[in-house]
Amino acid sequence: MEPFITIWVAIALVFGGVWGTIILRALVTRKTKDLEPGEVDDQRLLEMADDTQLLTSRIEQLEEEVSFLRELRQPPADPQLPPSEDA
Repeated sequence: MEPFITIWVAIALVFGGVWGTIILRALVTRKTKDLEPGEVDDQRLLEMADDTQLLTSRIEQLEEEVSFLRELRQPPADPQLPPSEDA
């Protein structure tokens, strides 16, 4: 009798997981459609978006400067001598 109950529990979990995922996806999709970038009513959200864009551009600039400084601090490469013709 226990395997029979285990099978029904497994079926219920799979069925609930599938339908739960579908319902959650529909709810999240509906919420994201409600908050289109051009339709945001809250001024604070617009300011946060601007601040995020500003921080993103500053971080990109810092990454470029750090890579440039790393290139400057690398020791100069030793010139390679041509192979000898004695061999």
